[in-house]
Amino acid sequence: MLPPGQERDVVSWTTIIATYVQMGQENHAIQTFLQMRKYGVIPNEFTLAAVISGRANLGEIEWGEQLHGHVLHMGLADSLSVANAIVVLYSKCERLDSSSMLFHGMAQRDVITWSTIIVGYS
Repeated sequence: MLPPGQERDVVSWTTIIATYVQMGQENHAIQTFLQMRKYGVIPNEFTLAAVISGRANLGEIEWGEQLHGHVLHMGLADSLSVANAIVVLYSKCERLDSSSMLFHGMAQRDVITWSTIIVGYS
């Protein structure tokens, strides 16, 4: 996953995970995430947003719900990037009640948040 000698920090792991998601290789992204955790690297908000986005792309609500719980446990629910990823997850998985509840509870919203909720209801 990481070249020999590459520092195994959260930034390098997150870069690889996000790249896999962008390339449509969500299963590689989750395997990399699990390996990152095995090495004891704690995910940050950007790591979790990328992994949640990957699960949303695959429509895997169970994984997404587990990750949502992880986000709550870590106190990252107020992160806009994480909250947006979760809103997208619930919308893509046709859980509009959960998506709407999260949307209405968000302290801040951006164009991604609004676009996601509008598309979810259309």
